[in-house]
Amino acid sequence: MRNPFICGSPISEPHYFYGRHQEIRRVIERLTNPGFESSSIVGGRRIGKTSLLQVLQRPQMRERFGLSGEFVFIDIDLSQRSDITQDKFWRLVLSEMQSTFVDENLSNQIDEILKKESVSLHDVDTIFETVVDQGFKVVLLLDEFENVVQSPKLGGDFYLGLRSLITAHKLAVVTASRRELVYYSLTEEIAASPFFNVFTNIYLLPFSIQEAHELIEGYLEGTGVSLSKDDVECVTRISGCHPNFLQLACSYLFDAYRGKKRISKIDRKEARQAVEEVFRVQIEPHFAYYWKHSTKGEQRVLATLAQRSQSRGLRAWMANRRYRRLSGQRTLTSLVNRGIVVKSDGDHQIFSPIFARWVLSRTSGVPGGEKVKVPRGRKAKRLSYLGAALSFAFSSLSMGLGLLFDLDFLFWPSVVLFAVFLLFALFVVLMPKEGRREI
Repeated sequence: MRNPFICGSPISEPHYFYGRHQEIRRVIERLTNPGFESSSIVGGRRIGKTSLLQVLQRPQMRERFGLSGEFVFIDIDLSQRSDITQDKFWRLVLSEMQSTFVDENLSNQIDEILKKESVSLHDVDTIFETVVDQGFKVVLLLDEFENVVQSPKLGGDFYLGLRSLITAHKLAVVTASRRELVYYSLTEEIAASPFFNVFTNIYLLPFSIQEAHELIEGYLEGTGVSLSKDDVECVTRISGCHPNFLQLACSYLFDAYRGKKRISKIDRKEARQAVEEVFRVQIEPHFAYYWKHSTKGEQRVLATLAQRSQSRGLRAWMANRRYRRLSGQRTLTSLVNRGIVVKSDGDHQIFSPIFARWVLSRTSGVPGGEKVKVPRGRKAKRLSYLGAALSFAFSSLSMGLGLLFDLDFLFWPSVVLFAVFLLFALFVVLMPKEGRREI
C-alpha cells in the first residue's frame, strides 16, 4: 500500500491540494477586478507558496474560482537566479511566453527580439501590447522573487520599467517570497521604489485545525488506514498544523500502522511516541534554518515565547512580563507573518512545542553533558559552601532586578558583578591561613 502523504515536493495537482481557499480567492479577486491588480504571496520555508502558484494555473482550480480563459499564467522559477540581470530576466519571460502562446506571428516577433544583443523595455512593451490586443491578460507567477530583489545587478530602472507595464494594465504579477519584498531591498533607492506599492501582501500561515483535519481525512481516504482522535491530536500538535510538517508527521504514523488490521491503544501510544522522536530529529534542520534567518530581535522574542510556554515558576512569570512588553511590536508581527509564531485569542506562541523546546535549549543551555571532576578536601568544602552562598545571593539579586527591569538587559553587568565576587571568594578561600588573618 502506497503512503499517500507528500513530503518535501510542491503539490501541483488540485486533487491533493487542501486549504488556502481564502488566499487563492483573494489573488483571483485582485486579478479580476477592473484594476487587474498584483499580489505578493509571503510565507515561511515549505509553507506552500510554490504549491499555491502551481495549483493556481490548473484548469480545475480556474474553473472552481470562475477564472476565465483570457488570463494566461506564465510560471517562472527564480530559485537559482540570484545573479540575474535585467536582460536575462526579460529574455526568460519572453521565452516562457513563446512556449505558452500558440501563435506563429507572436513567436516570430519574440524570436527577432531574442536575437538582439540586448532586450530593451520597449521590446518587451511591444510584445505585451500585441498580447493585450489579442484579448489576453498575462499574469507572471514569480516564485522566490526575493532572489531578484537581492540581485546587485538590478537597479531602480528595472523596477520602474516593470511597474510601468503593471500600471498600464498590460501585465499583472504574483510573486512568492519568504518575507515582504521590501525587506530584501539592497539600497534605499530600491526600497523607496513605487514598484512595491502595486502589491498587496497575502500571508500563508499554518493551517487551521479544520484545514488540517480535512487534509488528513482526504489523504487517508481509500487507504484502509485510519487515525484515532489521539493520533490526530498528536500530529497537529507537534507539526503546529504547518502543511509540510503535518504531512511528514502523518507519513510516519501511516508507516507505523500500514498493514496492521487491529491496533490496540497501547500500540498506538507507543507509535505516537516513536513518531514524535523521529519527527523531532528530521525537523531540527528546519528549526536551525528558522533561527539562522531570524534577526537578533526575532531571536529574543522567540526565546521569550519559548521560556513562557516551556518553563515553570519564576522563569515563566518573568517571561510573561517580557511578553506583555512585546505586544504590538513589529518584531512579533514579523514572526507571525512568517508562520513561526501563531496568534490565537490575542495570545502568541511558537507554532510547535518541539520548536519551542529547541529554542529553549538553544538559549538556556542543555542539561547534562560531560561532568566536571570536583576536588575533595576542606578547601573544596569551604569553596562549595561559599559558592552556594554567592550563587544564592546572585540569584536573589537577578530575581529582584528582574522584577523591576528586563533581566536580558542586565545580563552582562550581572555576570561581571558575579565574576568579581567569585574571584574574591577564591582569593580568600585559597589564601594561606596567615594571610587570611591579616585581612
